[in-house]
Amino acid sequence: MAGQVLQVGSPERPSFVYEDPDELHDPAQAALRDYWDASRDGRDIPLKSAFVPKDVRAHLPSIVVCDALSDDSDFVYRVVGTKVSDYFLNNSTGKTVTEAFVDAPNIGQGTLWLYRRTCELRRPVRYAGAAMIHKSVYFPAFDSLCLPYSRDGMLADRIVTLFVFNYDKLRERGRHTVGSPALSIAS
Repeated sequence: MAGQVLQVGSPERPSFVYEDPDELHDPAQAALRDYWDASRDGRDIPLKSAFVPKDVRAHLPSIVVCDALSDDSDFVYRVVGTKVSDYFLNNSTGKTVTEAFVDAPNIGQGTLWLYRRTCELRRPVRYAGAAMIHKSVYFPAFDSLCLPYSRDGMLADRIVTLFVFNYDKLRERGRHTVGSPALSIAS
């Protein structure tokens, strides 16, 4: 059964959070959700060891893996796929979310909230992010699916996220400026 849908961010250019979505229209997201579900092996959430990168090799460039710190204050990026690094113009492997978004603290806080919410629900969470401009760089809308994993089968402490980008829009990156009326500026 699908969970709630939350509208977050600017009312003019909102993003949406879909808690435990029933339907995933993107085939890659649906495939990874099916993989996650099959990996549960009778548990509420799968063990960290159930995520085997070679099983999802085709999706690895679009995947991020992060682990919760022991005090749950932040998450550390363990793997950041090449397509994700290209989109965000940064490879944050080894950094915490806070460190990765030091120049965009609002985005960092939103990311922490999303990861914590996924761990709390212990269910998949889809995030459809609106396009934005940050520091004069255009970031087109994207879609992501966050999947919780666990070291002990009880506590969700790892998130595997699959990002889906519109590459036609990404090619437009150089044609947008801060003054674009349809886009908001991230702080």
